[in-house]
Order: sequence, then structure tokens, then C-alpha cells
Amino acid sequence: MKMERWQQVLLALVSLLVIFISVKQYSTSKASDTCTHYNNYIIFKNSPSHLSQGTNLYQGYEKEHYDVFKYTPTFALLFSPFLSVPDIIGLSAWNLLNALVWLFALFRLQRQSNRFFIFGLVIGVLELYIAVLNSQSNALIAGLLMWSYIYLEQEDFSRASLFIWLTTAIKLFGIVFFAMFLFYKGWHKKGIAYAILWGFILFVIPTVIVSFKTLFWQYGNYFDLLKADQSTFLKYSFLGWLQAWFSWEPNRTLVVLFALFFQFGLNIYKSMNRQENTKILMAASWLLWMVIFNHMSESATFIIAVTGVVIWWEYSKTSIKMKLFLIVPIILFTCLGPSDIYPKAWRMVIVSDLQLKVFPCILIYAALLWELISQPLIKKGVDIEISA
Repeated sequence: MKMERWQQVLLALVSLLVIFISVKQYSTSKASDTCTHYNNYIIFKNSPSHLSQGTNLYQGYEKEHYDVFKYTPTFALLFSPFLSVPDIIGLSAWNLLNALVWLFALFRLQRQSNRFFIFGLVIGVLELYIAVLNSQSNALIAGLLMWSYIYLEQEDFSRASLFIWLTTAIKLFGIVFFAMFLFYKGWHKKGIAYAILWGFILFVIPTVIVSFKTLFWQYGNYFDLLKADQSTFLKYSFLGWLQAWFSWEPNRTLVVLFALFFQFGLNIYKSMNRQENTKILMAASWLLWMVIFNHMSESATFIIAVTGVVIWWEYSKTSIKMKLFLIVPIILFTCLGPSDIYPKAWRMVIVSDLQLKVFPCILIYAALLWELISQPLIKKGVDIEISA
């Protein structure tokens, strides 16, 4: 992939920003602290040792870090390379991996003019800043899911399956992206075969250092942790918005299941009746869905939803006036709501009390659904092309 000049400049700026954040977070933390400014990275880094030692990955390790590990044993194993490097190098490398996988995927998805696309990318970078600041994995998830779409466009079911399973090894909700397979010929043969193959490999790979018995025990602990999460308070989500605006707390499971069935049903319907841009807009809707209907979404999770917003900005046929009307709240509240441009007291009101971190994403998700539903029924549309 030959990069344009503006892409090279943006790549350099993003890389420098990520390294600056990493160095700052490291240098402002004390080695004796159990809650450093890069606490998530410490959780990730310590997980391979806990896995190999056969201790419960999902218990608290208060002397090492704050909070608990909330990812699969596979992710713990895959983080092993970071064990042998100093934190300053490992943290920078981890944050760069997240940012660059995400950025290069968006470069590959560009369709419209540079100026139009760069505006969308800048919005994405605003949200990327929050994800990197928290040394989180969500930019990597968003990037891998976009790459899975890119490879689906090339009918490369092997790499598409691998990337989706890698996101699922981090956070389970990535598995819903397999619904995108329905748009492509051969999904019921090659697609299913590769999905099973890579799913099996990534599930059993921790057995290179632990027994199957220990692996199943760790997964039991993992699902116990997920069950416990269901009973905790609501964060930034559709459910949190309902509670904040209308004091309504419907059954969480029923709301998520209804939203999933609706989204999956729309996915099936659009896979049979396709028009130009249908597939990429459907992919964007899944990215938004994963965050909006996750009642435990945190501020750093929103890079996934905002990636869907960037794709919507690039590919939607909505009028530019409507796009601007919907994108301004994304900038003001979703991206900048937790930032220092607002007084501290305002930030809590904007992000949490009024749920304005998630509300603009809900609006764009609704607009995206309407656009998909209202498209004419064209069984053989003009599909977008992605350069090799």
C-alpha cells in the first residue's frame, strides 16, 4: 500500500502523540504504586505469569495493580512478549500497536476526497487519544474488525476469521461481527470452516503452557466474572441513557437480546437485498452496536463506536447538512466530553449524569439504521472496492 503525503504526515503525528502519551504516563507513575497511570497495561503484562503459574487469572492482585483481568486466557498468553521488556518500551509498543492497526485500516477504507476523509479521521484521533491514555485494547479491537472487513471484501475468510477471533479473545462482543460473513459467497463453506479452525486454535493455544484442565478452570472463572458484571451499575450505554433521562430500568438481558435480534435480522435482510455501500454501513452499525448495548462501556471503549461514526461519515449518503448536525455532538460530547476543555464538575454531568458520551452515538446509530432500512431492494448492487 503506497501512502500519500498527508497519510505519512498523519502517521508520523499519531505515532509521536502515542509515544508522548506513553512516556508521560510512565514517567508520572511511581514503581511502588499499585495503581499507576498505565494500570491497564500492568494488568495485561502480569496476566501471562498468572496463567503459567496456574493461579486464578480473575482474582484480585492488589499488591500488583488495581482492578482485575477481564479477558480470556488466550489474550493472557498472547501478551507474553511484553513480559521481557521494560515497561516504558512495552507500554509504548502496546499503544503503538493499537493505534497503527486502527489507523492503517482506516487508510485502506478511504473513498471520498482527502479533505472530507481527514476531517473524519481527526474525529477518530480525538477518541483514540482517550483509548491510548488508558493503555486499553479497544483501538486494536476496532482496527482488527475493520481489517476483517477488508479481507472479507477480498473473500479471504481465513484472515477475516482470525482477526474476528482475536478481538473475541480480548472482549467477547467481537464475535457478533461474524454476521458480516452472510454478505459473501462461500461463507457457508470456507467461512464456517475457517471460523471453526481459528476458533479452535485460539481456544487451545494456552495449553502450550497449561493443561486442558487448568484452561477449562480458567474459563469457568472467566464466565463467573462476566456473570458478576451483569449485576453491577450501568455505565455509558443505551441502558444508562434510559436510566439517566427517563428513570427507566428495563431488563438488561431482554433489551440486549432484542437489540441483537433486530440487528442480526437487519444483517440477514440486507445480505439478500444489497445496494451500494450496504456492507460497509452494516459493518459500521455493528461497531456502534457493540458499544451502545454494552452496559459496561467505559470512556475508553468508545473508540470502537467512533470508528463506526468515521465509517458512516465517509460512506453514508445522508446529506452533508444532516451529517454535520449529527457529528457536532460527537465532537463536543463523545470525544471532548471527558477532556479538560470542560471544568471538572461539568465533565461528570456531561459524560455520566446526562449520558452525553453515548447519546450522540445513539443518534447516529438510529440514522444509520434508517438509511439501511430505507434503501431500495437491489439484489445485485455495486460493491465498494478496496485496494490490495
